[in-house]
Amino acid sequence: SYVPQQDILLSRLTCRETLMFAADLKLDKPKEERTMIVNQLIDELGLKECADTLVGDSSHRGLSGGEKRRLSIGTQMIANPSIMFLDESTTGLDANSAFLLIKTIKKLAKEGGRIFIMSIHQPRSDILFLFDKICVLSKGNVVYCDKLQQIIPYFESLGYKIPELINPADYIVDLSSIDGRSTESEKITRERLYNLLDQWRDY
Repeated sequence: SYVPQQDILLSRLTCRETLMFAADLKLDKPKEERTMIVNQLIDELGLKECADTLVGDSSHRGLSGGEKRRLSIGTQMIANPSIMFLDESTTGLDANSAFLLIKTIKKLAKEGGRIFIMSIHQPRSDILFLFDKICVLSKGNVVYCDKLQQIIPYFESLGYKIPELINPADYIVDLSSIDGRSTESEKITRERLYNLLDQWRDY
């Protein structure tokens, strides 16, 4: 199943009605069973307090950004897919909402046996360490793709020790980026990136 970056929800439906609508479309089950699945999803996604709140839009107040994102995920989870792809699900969320969203996804993965594959830009450190496996990409190439626990030792083995009090995700993204502000900086960072790509291919 796929959850796009932008939430596509009907503003005049409540959270519960949205999930019931998705269940009616996707599930060939009796209404009682569909209702039970929806209620279970509401609990799993932490949407109980806003279950009967309108989704809302720019003109009508409704769910928060984090609640809308969890609801979008819920509409795709109705059919109980084994693998879910999420496109930058933390975009537009404040730091706390983003953390709670990824924490919920982590819980769903562990307890439901589902696989979540998602793209994310520069996560804060406590979000980064919720992932099991991470791929760092630059210019369409793989800089690193393995277990999260190995990422810091791997870069340190290449001579890049992550400074204290620095978010590892920010440091690694900076390492893997090309600085085009001047000819000299572009040359240095491009050579560094090519070296990182070579190191990973030989890893």
